[in-house]
Amino acid sequence: MKQYLLVATMLAGLLFCLKVMAAGEKGNGGYSIVCRDSNYQITSAELLDTYEGRLLFKKNYAVELNSVEELVKVAQERVRKYVLFASKLNKEINLIEKNLIFIPEGHELESTDDAFPVIKKKGCEFEQLANYTEAGEVFVSQEIYNHLDNVNKAALILHEAIYSIRRKALGETTSQNTRRLVSQLMATNPDWSVIGKHIMESLQQPSYANRPCGLSGTLEERMENCSYQVAQRFNMVLVTRTEKLKEVWLDVNNNILWSDRLPSKMGHASAQIACKTATEEMGYLDEFKWRLPTGTEFEISGESVLGVFQFQTGAEESSWYWSSTVRGRSIMIFNTQDASTTYSPFINNRNGSVRCVSPVELNF
Repeated sequence: MKQYLLVATMLAGLLFCLKVMAAGEKGNGGYSIVCRDSNYQITSAELLDTYEGRLLFKKNYAVELNSVEELVKVAQERVRKYVLFASKLNKEINLIEKNLIFIPEGHELESTDDAFPVIKKKGCEFEQLANYTEAGEVFVSQEIYNHLDNVNKAALILHEAIYSIRRKALGETTSQNTRRLVSQLMATNPDWSVIGKHIMESLQQPSYANRPCGLSGTLEERMENCSYQVAQRFNMVLVTRTEKLKEVWLDVNNNILWSDRLPSKMGHASAQIACKTATEEMGYLDEFKWRLPTGTEFEISGESVLGVFQFQTGAEESSWYWSSTVRGRSIMIFNTQDASTTYSPFINNRNGSVRCVSPVELNF
């Protein structure tokens, strides 16, 4: 009996692997639920994403006649604060719109077998609406597409874009998670926690978690390289992680690069010199000018910086950091215990921790 169960388990695993391999060979696409009359004419068609969204997740979808372009832009705006994901989504949408190929009526697309739906409308069938091939072509059934409303046409673009992101980042071979995210992004009553969860897990490969990244290239290229390892935290995006795991992060709300903590505590004058002579060993990018943060920069970015590096190291070793802001005989310092800034009387031999900054010009 045990031998039979073992063989059955091995066969089931083999069949699943073959199914996954077949899906990859056929491309990856979008499913639709299509109803036809006795003459095989379509009476209704809906993308599987919105069909499941309505029935499984109780989502509502607009019926007003917004254009497809407007609806896509609404979804893009909803993810804008997730900078890395939004950037990838915009690129994928542009590629898809350039590579759409409509299959004329009288022809149909082969199933990609990567949807695994759990419900189906009685009297209707799942039909392949789109197929995104490894060559970058997006084949779309003209017959089914003509029976979609604008919400579903926009959802199709988002589906193909997001599924492409998840395939590249995570190696996904089914569209289930993609459909869940699309169903929320297109809804008039989205669940923001679900959107955030699926976006944040759409880029990272766990096996890459502590590898160096962003070691060369432009700032944007470095962030792109690191985006597959570490999710955006607060408004902070990882730019570089060195071989020694020193990190540089970008505050995308304020366009400020923040360095890792310097290895030694030091006096204020030494801190100013240390930032100006920053080394690549600390993750600093040579093309930028580094300096000690101002008090204002700590006030607008400090809490996010603190949250990121506490997550990284578990806890900050120092209770305070130097800033460059001076008032009379006092210097503003940043307190890590409550992410506040206070003025402290200047004392020559007082040693504090140091992070350095470099303002940059970026448009996201």
